[in-house]
Amino acid sequence: MIYVDFDQQVNIEALKEVLKYKPFLLDLQTKLQTEWELSIIDQEKLSQLIELMYEAELVYSFDYTEWVNEGGYIYFDDPTKVHDIDFETVRKLITSIILRNHFFEGFILSNIANGMMIRFFERLNDFIKEEEVE
Repeated sequence: MIYVDFDQQVNIEALKEVLKYKPFLLDLQTKLQTEWELSIIDQEKLSQLIELMYEAELVYSFDYTEWVNEGGYIYFDDPTKVHDIDFETVRKLITSIILRNHFFEGFILSNIANGMMIRFFERLNDFIKEEEVE
């Protein structure tokens, strides 16, 4: 387990499984940037990824409204800030994307196409590397 500063435990083995989907996301990003066609999407694999994100506890319950009011959504407006965000913020951003997709179909796909999900995966990989060094 990765222990983070806000007293939450995350399943590190499930997190490593989530990160194995990075090549899938990169391939999907390329396809979506050239042709926005739902038939190109492996829905089963995308569903498996989302399920793993829940299993890894990357998607969780938090006070979304308070977080947005405190400026949490700035990372969607300025993706350059993602490179140094903390683990809790990565989880909140991933949770936001997954949950917003329930209300705005295609939200997750747009965040794959624009590279945001890839940035989050890269940041998560940083945390795993840090954990393995300790």
